[in-house]
Amino acid sequence: MVGKMTRKWISFAIIALLASPAAAGETYRVEKGGRGLTRVLPDNRTVRVVRDEPEVIEYDDEPELVQHHQPMPADKSEAPSVEDFNNDDWIEEWETGGSCSSGECEVYYDECVEPCTDCGMMDCCCIPYWAHRSYVYGEYLYLLPTDVDMAHAFQQNGTGGLGTVPLGQTGVVQPDFNSAYRTGFGVALGCYASIGASYTNFHSHATDQLNALTGLGDNVQSLVLHPNSINAGSTFTEATAALDIDYQLADIDYRRLLSYNDCHFINYAAGVRYGKLSQDFIQIGELAPPTGTLQTTSYIDFEGVGLRAGLDGEHRLGRSRLAAYGKGFINVLFGEFRSAYQQLDTTTTDIQALSTWNDRRVVPMLEYEVGMSWTSCRGHWRLSAGYYTSFWFNTITTQQFVQAVQNADFVDLGETMSFTGLVSRVEFRF
Repeated sequence: MVGKMTRKWISFAIIALLASPAAAGETYRVEKGGRGLTRVLPDNRTVRVVRDEPEVIEYDDEPELVQHHQPMPADKSEAPSVEDFNNDDWIEEWETGGSCSSGECEVYYDECVEPCTDCGMMDCCCIPYWAHRSYVYGEYLYLLPTDVDMAHAFQQNGTGGLGTVPLGQTGVVQPDFNSAYRTGFGVALGCYASIGASYTNFHSHATDQLNALTGLGDNVQSLVLHPNSINAGSTFTEATAALDIDYQLADIDYRRLLSYNDCHFINYAAGVRYGKLSQDFIQIGELAPPTGTLQTTSYIDFEGVGLRAGLDGEHRLGRSRLAAYGKGFINVLFGEFRSAYQQLDTTTTDIQALSTWNDRRVVPMLEYEVGMSWTSCRGHWRLSAGYYTSFWFNTITTQQFVQAVQNADFVDLGETMSFTGLVSRVEFRF
């Protein structure tokens, strides 16, 4: 009798145990935050799952609170999924690396604590969206120089004197879109700041050829000869011109978070810039035989160093890995323009005109960029494409310098040139 009663109570105990919420695998509520995941059981007990050193189950003074410290295997690099944490499969899910690779990559750390050792050492979670990381990148730019066109000659209907007027086209050297590149790297100084360096190189080459047209006077008049030179009034049968515009930039920046949350971040930046700008012009005019050839050249070089400051930021599009970004910088370079003009008869090797001019000045630079970016699951790769523009204020252009030589007037010179176009970037973060 006793044996039957004992077996009966054991059966009731097994049935009650199997019917309990935990054993039945009933749905748990999953909460995210802090340094892990919290499962809230139907009886309001909470189970906290964190990445930490291996520990046994801990019970505090209140029996309804249970904390379970589950270590992440050292050879696993993926974050656990918040999907299917409703039963004991969460243990296997945790140990097998989760679903970070599937694209549902969540941030498991509310705050990245300097120096990011929580995530960085274990590499088992996604670094917060806003956190600074070390990086290397390369950019391709496709830029158009503007406000730099050089008019060098025009077609006319005579060789000089009364009745000789422009008749036909004006020859203009007009730079088109050209390729450029930028490359750089940076080192994270914790999660909230980084320091980086970059180098930019741009080169453009443009040409123009203007021929005398039969029936329109058969002459081309140069716009770049010095008016008091021996051949000032000479006309050409053909005028060919070329203009090269190059610049190089080297930047060192310190960047730090100004504002951030799960959806956006804004950094401020301060640093130094070195800039070099070169403009080389040449015109070759073929005089009527047997006079020969006239060659007119000019070069303008600028080198300067100064401070720079700006903002950059990004805003995520929903919960996707796409984002809209923007950046803007103001640079103030202190440097010197070194310029020279020469008119040479290549047949006789006579220098018919020569002028050099140096001028120290401040060159402010304003640049901005807007576009779209895509960041990989764990933030290692970032691709972006956008529109870029930079303005160089208080510069000396080739057109302005040649006119200053012709008029012997170097007072109040200064113009604005710009470079605008498309930019694309590939960046690796670690």
